Amino acid sequence: MRALVFVPPLLLLPTLGGCMMGPNYKGAPPPPASMGNSFLRTDQVSMPATPQLTPWWRELNDPLLDQLIGRALSSNPAIDIAEARVRQARAHLRSSRAALAPGVGTGAGAGNIQASRLVTGGEAKSSSLFLAGFDALWEIDLFGGARRNIEATRAQFEAAQADAENTRLSLTAEIARQYLALRASRQRLDLARRLLANQQKIANLTAQLEGAGKLSRIERDQADRTVEVRRQAIAALEADRNDRKDAIAVLLGEAPGALDAMLDGTGPVPLPPAAVPVGDPTAMLARRPDIRAAEQHLHAANAGIGVAEAARMPKVSLAGVVGLGSA
Repeated sequence: MRALVFVPPLLLLPTLGGCMMGPNYKGAPPPPASMGNSFLRTDQVSMPATPQLTPWWRELNDPLLDQLIGRALSSNPAIDIAEARVRQARAHLRSSRAALAPGVGTGAGAGNIQASRLVTGGEAKSSSLFLAGFDALWEIDLFGGARRNIEATRAQFEAAQADAENTRLSLTAEIARQYLALRASRQRLDLARRLLANQQKIANLTAQLEGAGKLSRIERDQADRTVEVRRQAIAALEADRNDRKDAIAVLLGEAPGALDAMLDGTGPVPLPPAAVPVGDPTAMLARRPDIRAAEQHLHAANAGIGVAEAARMPKVSLAGVVGLGSA
């Protein structure tokens, strides 16, 4: 003979609450083991616990470049947009966490009740009624939809942080590239001006020899054409120099030409250090913010599968109302 045991449905809710729809995210596959042995200088790099943007441009030992990048990190509009997206993702994460808590509302009211003589059978009566109370509604996360949503929003928040770091890294790299190109363009411009001066002397000597009858008119014209070619090269280099200065100004959030006085100084082209620590491929991938952002987007999409599957399941909610009334 079998005995039937009745279990109240409410006692099953904690057990059902542990159910999670959708696949669990297992992370990106590790790189092949053979890559670590074939990569050089793996013992020269120590990875931090939390990869973040390091001031790599200080290795160039250029105070003006340090000043430009410092201003860009504090005033570039792209940085402001990336930080606003981080704040937005953080707000979404807090909102998704609040979905697990019950919603509570309060209410109060007062009214006046009139009873006519037809109802009371005598004189008309009136009384005042006061009500106060609160209500609560809790949707039980039976199939893990809310928890998967928290997992997705947390991954999106971490992706937004990685995107902001990638924006800073791209900005600093572009400023350094434009600054180095500006320095090199100024050196080429100085060299071109010296060549023009020498070529102008040659053209003057050619004109004197042509006047003395020792050179032909063709040779003098060739010398004059060479002078004109040198002048055109200087004009192109000056245009390139101005473009570089305008590009740096825009990267710093300034109008073109606003930084000409700062960038017109002379100086050598900053040189990189003799040895640059690289590390093994796994550490290099962990340092790249764009790869970390892509992985977190993948994590969020994986958690979205559980959110979609839980949305097809039935939902159970508990509601309660507590109130007081007094006449």
